[in-house]
Formats: sequence, C-alpha cells, structure tokens
Amino acid sequence: MGTPLTARIIEEHANAFGALPPAGATAARRRTALEALTASGLPTSRDENWKYANLRPLERLRFIPAPAAQPLTPTDLPAAIPGFARYVFVDGAFAPALSAALHATAAAVTPLAAAADAGRAPAAMPAQTPAPGASADERFARLNEAFATDGAAIRVAAHHEPARLELVFVASADALTGASYPRVELRLDSQAQLLLIERHVSAGPHASFVNSAVTVDLGCGARLHH
Repeated sequence: MGTPLTARIIEEHANAFGALPPAGATAARRRTALEALTASGLPTSRDENWKYANLRPLERLRFIPAPAAQPLTPTDLPAAIPGFARYVFVDGAFAPALSAALHATAAAVTPLAAAADAGRAPAAMPAQTPAPGASADERFARLNEAFATDGAAIRVAAHHEPARLELVFVASADALTGASYPRVELRLDSQAQLLLIERHVSAGPHASFVNSAVTVDLGCGARLHH
C-alpha cells in the first residue's frame, strides 16, 4: 500500500481527533504510533510476509473508529464460559452492562478509555510503539495504537490460583462507516498466573473492519495461557 492510503489514514486520524482520548500517556503513545505509521506506511506485497496478501480492499474502507453501536443484550452473545469473568467490548468500546465487575477476580481490569479520561496511565502498559524502521509485521499494531479508543488493560498479581478471564470483542459496524480496534494490554507480575480466552464475534448484517492488538509483559516465573 502506497502513499495515497497512508495520506488518507493521516487525514482520517485528524478528522477523528475529537473522539480520541486527548491527553496523557495514551495520547503520547498515539502520536508516536501515527508518526511511525506515517514514516513506514502499511505493509505491501514487497514485504516478505505480505507478498501473497491482498490489502487493496483497505482502500475502500474507513479507518476512523466506528460510531457508537446500538446496545446489545446477553442473548446477542455466545454463551458465557463457566468459571471465567466475562468482559465485553462492542466495536472496541467497553460494555459494562454486559461485563463482570472490574475486580471480580485476582486480575485488575481497567478499560483504557476510563484510564485516559482520569488522566492516568492504565494498570498495564508494557509495550513500546515500534520504531519507524521496525518490521512490516508490526505496522498494523501501530494502526491500532493510533486509533484505538478503548480496550482492556489487565494486571495480575501473584496469587495461588490463576485468574480466569474471558474477553468478548463484538464487531457490529459496517466497514464503510468505521473500524473496530480491540486492544488488550497484559502485565503479569512475578509468579502471577492468568488463563485468558479472547473471543471475536460479529453482530449485524454488514462486513466489519477489525484491527486488533495484544501486548504482553510477563514477570519472572509468570504463566499465561492465552
């Protein structure tokens, strides 16, 4: 994908500015991600791991975060998994009415938007935005960090039993109106344990554009089953 698509991504990011968290550590990371994406663009067929991928359909889609979705009910979701605390995100935005309490388990779950609104860093923020010269395989991660409006920051302290979480990401928006950017930031302290099930489902008749990212930081002796 060449310069015209990169230019449109930058333009759409500017148009979406009002919907993005405006200040704090998240905003600084967002700016760094956009700068890196501006310098490198998205992968192209000239990149080894992408030479058989047809990315041209991206030229017809919108990159701005999807507008607020119609409320869902529990019956719109797959059956919950016994023994796991469920947290639901619709088009990338946290849905508290469909989710467990944020501290229902040994894991501390913080919606990224709530942390940004409070002007503080989320509980888990382990990843550094890739440098402009980084691998083409990381460029969609930059796109996610530049546009994501919400997501789950999860921090797990050492505990004798593993925390058990189920994240359900629902895509409902038409890809021609906006994109969904599920984001998960995991930090496990030394000797912490986490069983995490991540599910992605579709709601509605339209094809959706979803670009998800997960970052993981494991302390010494920590165990993650994702």
